[in-house]
Amino acid sequence: ESLVLCVLGGLIGIGFSYGVAAILSRMSFMPFAIVIEYWALVLAIGVSSASGFIFGLYPAWRATKLDPIEALRFE
Repeated sequence: ESLVLCVLGGLIGIGFSYGVAAILSRMSFMPFAIVIEYWALVLAIGVSSASGFIFGLYPAWRATKLDPIEALRFE
């Protein structure tokens, strides 16, 4: 779950940054071409995926140690 959320967040962030760059290009006195390098996209998705995996690992590991009945008692 955390991995999917982080990847989606990375993709939304890439789209948002492209949109902001397009708006800034139109507002400037000297418009510029928007170039997003392939390696930057791969790096952004990679970092998002890695953070989702790493920070989702501990809660998942703790959840495997819980008794389901005990966990549901406090919900």
